[in-house]
Amino acid sequence: MEEGTKKTLELLAEDNEMLRQEMQQIIVTVNKMADIVANMAAVGAKLKGDWDEVRKRFHPNNDASEDIQ
Repeated sequence: MEEGTKKTLELLAEDNEMLRQEMQQIIVTVNKMADIVANMAAVGAKLKGDWDEVRKRFHPNNDASEDIQ
């Protein structure tokens, strides 16, 4: 009985360690994905600002666009 309990606890400890390592890898992957999404949002915001500036400066119905041309 005691030997079986010891073996069972060892197997459970090994399984838990394997699960811990897998969860750690998942956390690293999710963090990388979150960083990528944050970078994409920053790039999108910058592009929108640049696009709005281009439209404001060069739109044909904009009176200021004549001064620039």
